[in-house]
Amino acid sequence: MELTARPMSPSQFVEEIGGSISHISRCFRELASWGYVEVIEEKRGGRNGGGVERIYRNTRRAYFDIDSWTTLPGLVRTEVSWSFLSSYHDRVVEAVEAGTFDAETDRHLSWTPLLLDKDGWNQICTVLDEILEWLPELESESLCRTAGEADQLIPTIVGLTSFRSPSPADDQN
Repeated sequence: MELTARPMSPSQFVEEIGGSISHISRCFRELASWGYVEVIEEKRGGRNGGGVERIYRNTRRAYFDIDSWTTLPGLVRTEVSWSFLSSYHDRVVEAVEAGTFDAETDRHLSWTPLLLDKDGWNQICTVLDEILEWLPELESESLCRTAGEADQLIPTIVGLTSFRSPSPADDQN
């Protein structure tokens, strides 16, 4: 998920997030062998003067479909949710601190409490999944329209959520 935000090496990951360099390096190599990340640059001499520092980037977005998600134990789902939300929160904070969050006057920020039956819940989940599936197509179209000219592209984060609220009373205030 961190590689979704920006390319990085295992040593950068360890410095920023934590973990053992040997474990994180192995995880990056495994993710690359599975096609989830790719090496985009190799720097000779590495960050600490030795070896080769490999810079990786994400090749696929972090996503669990409903079938995969339901097979995970509740504790694992909670851990993954905390990780996703923490990463998303970090991107929001970065944007606010950098002054880019409100740079576009037509940016979108909203949340709406609702009371829904199961059909309504399912409809929201379906529409949000459709939007999520459409985003890479939209990005491709944007890249084609601008011929990849970086100054014409707006780095964008899109966050989509729907979740059960602790209680309806909390939402109606």
